[in-house]
Amino acid sequence: MTHTDDFDRLLSHIESRYGFATSYYADRYLRRRIRSRLSRNGLERDAYSSYLSLLEADDGAERTALLDTLSVNVTSFFRDTSVWDELRGVLETLQERRDRPLSVWSVPCSDGREPYSLAMLARESAGISSHRLSIRASDIDENALERARNGVYEQQRTSNLETELSYLDAYRSYLDCPDDRDDDLESYRVGSSIKRMVDFDRFDLITDSIGSTYDLVLCRNFFIYVDDRHHRTVLEKFADAIRPGGYLVIGKSESLTRNIENAFEPADRASRIYRRQ
Repeated sequence: MTHTDDFDRLLSHIESRYGFATSYYADRYLRRRIRSRLSRNGLERDAYSSYLSLLEADDGAERTALLDTLSVNVTSFFRDTSVWDELRGVLETLQERRDRPLSVWSVPCSDGREPYSLAMLARESAGISSHRLSIRASDIDENALERARNGVYEQQRTSNLETELSYLDAYRSYLDCPDDRDDDLESYRVGSSIKRMVDFDRFDLITDSIGSTYDLVLCRNFFIYVDDRHHRTVLEKFADAIRPGGYLVIGKSESLTRNIENAFEPADRASRIYRRQ
């Protein structure tokens, strides 16, 4: 039996036993993520059969670690600041046009930094009424959602929280941390006033039905991980879920499929912000 056969058997196990829709994701992405788990378990890079045996005898710890690894969870506060400059204007424009609270959805939200960034932006911006903003945040990864609800973020070598949050002038006022800016903080906790603005829930973009409508949907850097065949399916869901005149934001390295372009018009092409026709 070849490595490809072993890999396919492993994917079938993950999909049937764990409910993670591997068939919708690009093989190159799945191989890269799964190989990281093989390495962590001291296995060779193509030892898919051995890893399957490990999963079948697992008590649940490796399953949790694998699903966490497979989930799209790269994020930061105010990622791509030029996009957030445009989003500020989008929210202001929407509130000018709507006489009701705005409904915003961040998906996949990973550990919550994107929806919390939205909440903080609304609190800081004079042209946005935070009390007229409803933010939903969803992810397929329960562990990521638990971290998001806790709202505690630790400094890491690869991400400096002070730098991420400094997009806002008064970011310390939205955190439960000392006011002394000279403190070298190891972790930051999102304040309760910001937490109350965001509702978190589990959602699988591939298999679940949306069932609600939104003024703004942020789905950034999701499509680069999903097999090209399924881009249209997810984008059609968004086209149905976004109200006329509402907005969709995707990642800067992503694009809309040709079959869905008629549903949206570019609002800011460089930032990949599109307006629902």
